[in-house]
Amino acid sequence: MRVVLVVLMCAAMARTQQPEAQISDVETAVIGRDLESAYDAAAKLDDTVQAMLRASLRRNAGSIADQVLTWIPPSWDAFVFDQRAFTVSERVSRADAAVFVNRLARLRGGAVLDALRGFTVRAAAMAGSAHFYFFDANATARVFGEPDLTILGRPFWRGDADAWFTLARPDLLVVAGSRDLAAAIVGRVLNGSNTRALPADLAVWKEVDRAAPLWGLNRRMAIRFDETRPDTLGTALAMLGFGDLK
Repeated sequence: MRVVLVVLMCAAMARTQQPEAQISDVETAVIGRDLESAYDAAAKLDDTVQAMLRASLRRNAGSIADQVLTWIPPSWDAFVFDQRAFTVSERVSRADAAVFVNRLARLRGGAVLDALRGFTVRAAAMAGSAHFYFFDANATARVFGEPDLTILGRPFWRGDADAWFTLARPDLLVVAGSRDLAAAIVGRVLNGSNTRALPADLAVWKEVDRAAPLWGLNRRMAIRFDETRPDTLGTALAMLGFGDLK
């Protein structure tokens, strides 16, 4: 028994040392101003650390929503959060997942949806013209092809019409209605923000059921997705101010 414990402890120590070495790789690349290598090194951080982070985020899904509210412009007054995981596919059975998958399907004639097929989205959010996809595993920039731009060390691609999308983090895809908006959101993701949309002291927050699989609000009302009546989701989202989401 004592030998087994020693072996397990040594294995655990080896796992905790590896992320330190990978972090060192990131720092070395940043110091050398090799942003592409820095991004790739960050994406290769130890799976154990990433698993711990994802488990923590799942336990505290509300903290993800609160984070997103600090990333969007503080003047925006409508927000929707889906905290039930779904797999990206051409056909999804859930109405809530379809809202987010349909946005991906409109990017680059469906090429982005093809690139992400099989990925698990552990949580998703939308506000204004922005959509946020939190993946269960890291994505690499290579799945989307050569980026059109690099801003703040992150790859950016033109989507449809005026839309742009970016990997703000290896596990976070942001789709925004313009390049400037996407860049501003990435800046807040990387550097934090002292402001947030829909402040916590708004009276409408008392009506929000944050335990629901999907919930949303604006400054006047809150919605909660009734899974037994999926046909009502479109109407509820329209009441919050979201337009055609097909």
